[in-house]
Amino acid sequence: MVPSDLVPTTEVGQTGTMNIIDEAA
Repeated sequence: MVPSDLVPTTEVGQTGTMNIIDEAA
């Protein structure tokens, strides 16, 4: 996955980031 530094620690942040990663992947 992506480095922890790039992943927000908030639940909403993680969800949003994961969705972006899923679409980009």
